[in-house]
Amino acid sequence: MARVPTSAEEDAKRPNRERECLVGERTRIVNRIKATLARLGIRNFKPTLRKAAERLATVHTPEGMPLPPNALAELQRDMARLGFVVSQIREIEEARQKRLEQQPESGPYAMVRQLARVVGVGIETADMLVTAKPSKTIRAKAKPKAKHRRQRARATA
Repeated sequence: MARVPTSAEEDAKRPNRERECLVGERTRIVNRIKATLARLGIRNFKPTLRKAAERLATVHTPEGMPLPPNALAELQRDMARLGFVVSQIREIEEARQKRLEQQPESGPYAMVRQLARVVGVGIETADMLVTAKPSKTIRAKAKPKAKHRRQRARATA
């Protein structure tokens, strides 16, 4: 039987969960912007660049026509939404960084710092591994996939 997490443990997981949702929202917004532009024949616009909102007014269709006014208004709203989501992600990351700097070298924060020193593991991944995902869960999910690959390899051989 699984142990019920304490309210403090559950609260420690909130920033990771919120950031994960916001990153998904950022991806949806970027894909929506790219899809709208693709319908107009524009494929070289990168909505993730800092000056993308400013550049949007100068974008033209392949025929040399400016963007239709309703499409431009929709894209401007999406760019504003994207900027808001990116600023929220940045706030969460800055709060986590402050929390790591203020906490003593004990408990989960020490583990996050140690994991972050490993090449290829950033603060986000280290924090997620320590607070959000128990290692038992990660191992349990990894085993069936490996077993499934071996079975598939045997079946095709």
